[in-house]
Amino acid sequence: NVPHGMIAVGPNNISEGWDWCSGYHDSERTIAGFAQTHLSGTGVTDLGEIVLMPYLGAPKFVKGTGNGDGFAVTYDKSRERVSPGYYSISLFDDRLSVDLTAGDRVAYHRYASNEPFGLILDLKSSAKSLMARQGYHDSGIRKVDRNTITGFRLSDEWARDHKVYFALRSSAPVTEIVGENPIYALSFGETDTLEVRVAVSYNSEEAALANLDSEERVSFAEAEAKAAADEAAVAAAAAKKAAAKKAAAKKPAAKKAPAKKAAAKPAAKKEAAPKAAAKPAVKKEAPKADAKDKK
Repeated sequence: NVPHGMIAVGPNNISEGWDWCSGYHDSERTIAGFAQTHLSGTGVTDLGEIVLMPYLGAPKFVKGTGNGDGFAVTYDKSRERVSPGYYSISLFDDRLSVDLTAGDRVAYHRYASNEPFGLILDLKSSAKSLMARQGYHDSGIRKVDRNTITGFRLSDEWARDHKVYFALRSSAPVTEIVGENPIYALSFGETDTLEVRVAVSYNSEEAALANLDSEERVSFAEAEAKAAADEAAVAAAAAKKAAAKKAAAKKPAAKKAPAKKAAAKPAAKKEAAPKAAAKPAVKKEAPKADAKDKK
């Protein structure tokens, strides 16, 4: 996948349960197909759906155990290659190779073999751990033109009523579709290398086609190079952030100078209120004698 992309294309194992929340576990030595969506680090199980699986010879329409009783196979771990934005594996004793990369909205598949081969389109399988739920509910496909197929899948693994739409376009024409819903076998005539692009949408088949068309002119090699560059840019940014954090942790903390105590200010002396000036006593005049008193 690419950072913040809609697609997370990669292998699914046969096993189901808690350790297979992402559909894949490093301890497993079986591959049941390559799904367009995966969860990682969530602690719950869902997605791992719209599965493509190459086959040689006659197609089989059950997953099986990886021992020749179905389309799932065992593989040699040493034949697996993984790098940022890229996945590769050789199957059937190195008789067929698979390369995967991703764009923002499109999964890029490349299959190559010197023998006639085709693809199983498995709409039933997905990552599964909540055994109390049914998982797969319904699906359907529609052939749009010689090279394009659209469809949908409805499930209730972790998210109930989870419906995903998809659009698939192959570099060689689809010459035949056999099988019954939800597992089909696609034939492409005589070709030694087949490139397939798959886009998804959670709105409609038309939106999935629009997502597919948005990267129509991007080749597998260009998508791989961009995915690797995007992943490298994210890794570089993370490394730079970690280095800055480490450097900051090693740097001794600056000692704070002791705070200076403010000098105590002498208490301000209150000025005595000025005394009011003494007023001179007012002499009372003796009352004037009445004329009658003078007599």
